[in-house]
Amino acid sequence: MEINQKRPYLKYFLIILSIFLIANIINFLRSDSAKTLNLTINKSHLTEANYTYSSSNVHKITFVFYYSHGDDIVQDELGTYELNNFLGFHNFDPFNLLNHLAGKDKDKGVINLSLMNEDNCVYLDCYSSKDASQPTTISEVNLQEGISFDDYQFKFESNKKLEDKNVYTVLEGSTENNDSKIQIYLIYE
Repeated sequence: MEINQKRPYLKYFLIILSIFLIANIINFLRSDSAKTLNLTINKSHLTEANYTYSSSNVHKITFVFYYSHGDDIVQDELGTYELNNFLGFHNFDPFNLLNHLAGKDKDKGVINLSLMNEDNCVYLDCYSSKDASQPTTISEVNLQEGISFDDYQFKFESNKKLEDKNVYTVLEGSTENNDSKIQIYLIYE
């Protein structure tokens, strides 16, 4: 008698589980596995800029400092920001469970870039607005000894480099005579 009473609940449970699995499979098949990052400048000032990003299938962003003066080229990795793609209570979506398990993750967040001219320092604060995570600070002091950021005119950008699909230029600086150039760009993987 008890078994017959539990069968209707079992039937409803199996129907709900089937709908959940079918929705996950359809969502998984419809989603793209390509890595994309959209970067937009919200506001910029003389020495700082605020960017928002939205990403799909991107797991980390690496920031690179580039300096060129004639034939002299210096390239230095500032640091890496791991995106908020872990499965947690705040970003649990039962209909995207298969996508998450397969590495097809989405994130939205903010990148703040600040220049400290007196120390030739770049500060980057990155955080996910999707899960309200704590900011990750990436900074580098005295990037090029012997030069001063004060001698450069900086322009904040969010332009994608054409020769490499996974690279954005976020800052360009040049001197009056244009014989040296400073860039900060990000590579997403």
